[in-house]
Parts: sequence; C-alpha cells; structure tokens
Amino acid sequence: MTLEALPHVPLPQGSFKTWCGRKDRFLLDVNGQLEAYAAGVTSATIAVSSEWPMRCSNDGQQLVYVDTRLGYVTKVDIGSGATRFLASYDVPQIGSAEPSFSADLQSVATNRPLRLTADAGNLKTILVRDSSAVDALNVVDHIKWSDDSSKLFAVYSGAIEVLDAFLKFDSDELGPDLIIKCSIASWKCDRLRSRIDSVSLGGRGILGTIGPLGKPGIPYNDVVVTYPRYAAELRYPSSKLLARQVLLTASGRDTFGISVSPTGTKAILTWDAKPTAECRPPRPQASYCNQGMIVDLSKLLK
Repeated sequence: MTLEALPHVPLPQGSFKTWCGRKDRFLLDVNGQLEAYAAGVTSATIAVSSEWPMRCSNDGQQLVYVDTRLGYVTKVDIGSGATRFLASYDVPQIGSAEPSFSADLQSVATNRPLRLTADAGNLKTILVRDSSAVDALNVVDHIKWSDDSSKLFAVYSGAIEVLDAFLKFDSDELGPDLIIKCSIASWKCDRLRSRIDSVSLGGRGILGTIGPLGKPGIPYNDVVVTYPRYAAELRYPSSKLLARQVLLTASGRDTFGISVSPTGTKAILTWDAKPTAECRPPRPQASYCNQGMIVDLSKLLK
C-alpha cells in the first residue's frame, strides 16, 4: 500500500512546523509567522515567529514558545491571540537545551533556573541539571517529555536519545542515522532501519521514516547532495509495514520529511520543489518552495 493510494489531500501553502495537540490540528510557517490548521482549514494566525521552539497543549487551544534570543517563555491562546509572559532565564553564551514543557503544559523541565512570573500560576519547574556544569560530554542538548507527561528524558552530547522505547543514534557521531526499537524492561533491541533522514513516532506507536535507496548521487565536496530514490515508510508498533512509497528526485522533489500525528490517524509527507505560480518560495531568496500532503491512516487502523 502506497501513501498516495490512501485518502490524502494537499498540504496548504506553507512549511509544516508541528502537530498541535491530540485533535490533528497542525501549524504551518507562512511568511515567517504561524498559522494553525484544523481539518485542513486555517483556524487562526498566530503572531509568533516560526523560528522559536514551541509546544501545544493536548487540546490544541494553547501553545508555549521560548524566545531563545531573549530568554523569554510565553503562553499564547491560539484562538484569541491573548498572551501571558510566564518566565525568563539567562541565555547561555554557548548552546544549551531550551526549557521543555510537558504535553499538559503543567510542568516545565530546564537545565537553567527560570524566573517565574505571577502568570505562571502553579507551573511545576524541574531542574534537570545544575546550570554551572562545564563538562562538554555531559551538557544537556535536549529535554523531551513522553506524550502522557509521565516521563522525562534528558539528551546529552554524543549520547542516545530515548523516546518511548525507540532509540535514535546521532548521525553526527556515529555515521548514518539508524533506528532501533527496544524493550526498556529487558533492554533487548532490534534494528529496524538504517540510513534514516527523517523519523517520527506518532500516536498508537505508528513509526514514520524516510531514507535513501540505492547509490548516492553526485557528491559535492565529498558530501552527498541527494539520492535518486527515497523510501517513505509507516510501520505498526510491531514493526509490520503499514504503507510504503518510493519517492523519485527526478520528479523535481527532494528534502523529504514525514510526521505522524499524535492520534496516529494521519501523517504529513513534505518535500521541497521548484517554485511555481501556485507554490511560492518561503523567502524571497529561496530557490525552492514547500509542498506536501496529508495522508489519512484511519482506514488501516480499524
């Protein structure tokens, strides 16, 4: 079963940013600002830079974003646009993990102390690591929450990222990306796929991956620019194949990405293409435009 054989609609004009909550709402970057979409139709324009890290609430009605340049943390009501300034922190001179909110927006984990405002209310703060740590091998790069807000994962430089029993090895340290599924109780691991460019773990344990096929294209300065073919795959939690699509760069598409929704009933496949009258570049100087499609997986999950 290919992705195009499943019910699908084109992704609206813009660059996909993230799913927003558990009701299949999502956010697009449109000319540097965020637009919220529900059922494929725009529901709100949010006056927030698309460059900042953000997290939506479970119901998709609110989001929290972190201005990493100023060290400000703000909550936004998506429908009304009303904002509340929650906290601030000292921006480090070198890279550091941004404060990370749980899916219910009731807790925030950080490796730098936060100065909470009165609008933060009963927000629970978890200090993952002393901010004075200087050991380069133990600096926290990312902080992740499980979807049910019950577990917290700290990701260290050169280490393994643990997300709901899936391990993703960092290509910068260990060569091509690869995905391994593990039983946390026994730490018995099975290698699922190597040479991964994009990976997404969605609701119901549905795993989406994109990786190159065959031999690489012509390298530039010893770095591979693109491959002739890529495979987009969706798998059940058992690792059984749900759907697979071979993507050809000869069609004028490249830089493929995939993201499975928090409900597991939809997936968004994205790619870059040459600009046309219908598909404009995300920036005036860009030589590409963003395209994609929203695939309905509910037929395969009954």
